Amino acid sequence: MPINKPNARVYNIKASLNALKYDVSGTMSQSKIVQKGIIDRENDEQRFYEASSAFLESLSTLNEVKDNNKLIELGASSLETKLGAPLIYEGNTPLDWLAGRTDFSDINNQKFFIGGKEISEGALLAEGRRVRQSFATDNPVDVSGGTGWTFKQGQRKSIENAQKFGLYTALAQDPKHSYNIGEIIYNETKDEYFGGIGRWSTYSKAIKDMIQDARDGKIFISETLSDADYNQFLKATEILNDKEASKDARKTAKKQQAFLVDAISQNVNFSTVAPYLDKYESTTPYDINQNVDSNNKPLPYSFDLGSLQNNLQWLLPQEAIGSASYDFAEDSQGNTMGEYSAFNKVKEYLDKNIQQYSDKLPPAYTPNFGKKEGFDFGDLVGDNSIFNKRKQNEQTNYMNVFEDPNIYQSLLDAKLINPDFTTTFRPPAMFKPFTENE
Repeated sequence: MPINKPNARVYNIKASLNALKYDVSGTMSQSKIVQKGIIDRENDEQRFYEASSAFLESLSTLNEVKDNNKLIELGASSLETKLGAPLIYEGNTPLDWLAGRTDFSDINNQKFFIGGKEISEGALLAEGRRVRQSFATDNPVDVSGGTGWTFKQGQRKSIENAQKFGLYTALAQDPKHSYNIGEIIYNETKDEYFGGIGRWSTYSKAIKDMIQDARDGKIFISETLSDADYNQFLKATEILNDKEASKDARKTAKKQQAFLVDAISQNVNFSTVAPYLDKYESTTPYDINQNVDSNNKPLPYSFDLGSLQNNLQWLLPQEAIGSASYDFAEDSQGNTMGEYSAFNKVKEYLDKNIQQYSDKLPPAYTPNFGKKEGFDFGDLVGDNSIFNKRKQNEQTNYMNVFEDPNIYQSLLDAKLINPDFTTTFRPPAMFKPFTENE
């Protein structure tokens, strides 16, 4: 029906205008929503791109880190083989901070030591690259003496009885025990070729002084020896010290020396011999030295300890230093030799005497807390928790386990023990070197 009244038409026009306004407003709102959706989608795409790029960059960085770690591990095996000592890794995690073992600022700091010397990460990387490249040649670098250390193992679970073996080395640093260990070695090997006093590298110097004192009437060696025998030994020593001497001359000189070495070992008590060895073997009762071969290359696991410089081969078993140990029952012919007899008697002596010290120690440090590996609730509560172990460690002053603090400190400084008295030695582990594609 047509609207005839003016007022009604006015209202209708207003209503139409309002409707148009709402239509326009609605259309504009829809436009803003669409526009916002486009912008949000573009932002989402941008954020996804950025996140993807960051992820790929992180993945690339992670792969680079993993590859560098492999190179460091390979470099470590090479230097372990070359330097004759295991790598000691010092790295801190948040768990170590919670346990009170390190400061917060030291978390993730890492250091590498081989043979008591710090090796930089860069040096290990460079060595790893050199070794990896050599695998593609006919002359690959020897890594067979490596322990197989990896970052995944970290400090690596200590070998069984690691704390006991650490105490073995500590006893060897104690002057009283050093003497007793030396006496066992002297007496058990004196029937062997170059046994007794000949088991010490400074035997020539020690015997030279003994000859002079025998001539002066200060000591007695044997009534069967003549002055000519002494002169023969001294002449033989000169030949052995002569770098220009022929191989045959040196061989003959060695046999001539053996005569007097045997006579002294058979006829003179260790109590008489020991001061002569002590004079040349060490400067202090706490000396630790690694032996080298004729080319000045460090001999694997060949460390001399204490005032008499008793070698590790007499102190630690195969499970700690591998075949460098005299931990054998017999030789290839089935005969029991002086070295093996001496090792077993030294072990008996060490086991008997470490008890008084091991009773002062808490359980050896382990990188794992709780009852299983990895972080779990057991790390925070219970007897094996981080905090309980922290309390246990706070009660122990390892420096005071032995009355003489120099014993502990000298081994710690030489990196032969960890702070909790566990040995740092691990036997070499033969393993297949990885290639460039692994």
